Amino acid sequence: MTGQIDAENKKLAGEKEALEKNKASKIGQQNEIAADTANPSDSSIATLDAKRAMAMTRRKVLESQQSLTKAEKAELKVLKKENTSLVTEIDKLHTDINKRTDAITKLDAKIDRGETAIGKINAHITELTALKASLDTTYSSVSKARGQGDADLITDIVMNEARDSDQKAKLAIAYAYVNRHKGKVELPKTKAEISHFHVGVTEERFKKQENKETYIHQIVDSLQAANARLGDMANKSDPTSGATHWFSPKPIGETKVRPLPPWATKKGVTKITVPGVDPLRFTFFKGVR
Repeated sequence: MTGQIDAENKKLAGEKEALEKNKASKIGQQNEIAADTANPSDSSIATLDAKRAMAMTRRKVLESQQSLTKAEKAELKVLKKENTSLVTEIDKLHTDINKRTDAITKLDAKIDRGETAIGKINAHITELTALKASLDTTYSSVSKARGQGDADLITDIVMNEARDSDQKAKLAIAYAYVNRHKGKVELPKTKAEISHFHVGVTEERFKKQENKETYIHQIVDSLQAANARLGDMANKSDPTSGATHWFSPKPIGETKVRPLPPWATKKGVTKITVPGVDPLRFTFFKGVR
């Protein structure tokens, strides 16, 4: 989980860097717009409008006269040319301002998305940190109280068999497994005893999980089930009433109910329904030989 938290922190740093760049770009665009509109420079719209207004005033005076001197005609020609040039410059500045305004709108959207992303990443980091603390605390507590090897094995068995099931099912599996081994905490005697199980399988599956948070919650719950089982080796609170085997008539994800295996229907085998555990998910048995 430390690696996942580190990855989220790296992602957070990237989002923050991008956010600051977008904010700086927005300020730059705003400053350019201010320079193009009202700043006291020769190329601002305000200055150019003032020049054009003065030129237009003089032009109107000349155009209102009955006759013009040669010099006045030349001046009027210059004024008309200057007006055309000023209009072109002003229009260009307005076009630039519109482009910069559009750019600011896009930057605002990026900033909003960045701030939203940062909020989500921060929340995720907080969740992961709390989850890691819960896992570390639970694992340390159970390992110290029950022995690391025993806690690891029972947790792995429960994760293998019932990680997607509720706590009552997890606890029932923990009890039945130890019952099968006559109160001993030991590895399966054959590969067929626990399907798809081997030492280290919990960690291997973790690396492949897309939703690692859910998987960690399942580990914590399985640790708690292991803790309860290992703390009751006298079977005073066995919810399975001594069951040693189990079968899933309808595993998660399947639509059809499977028939009981031959070993479950032999003489002397007792079927047990554990209170609170869906019998289609897990049905327990004892007396299996």
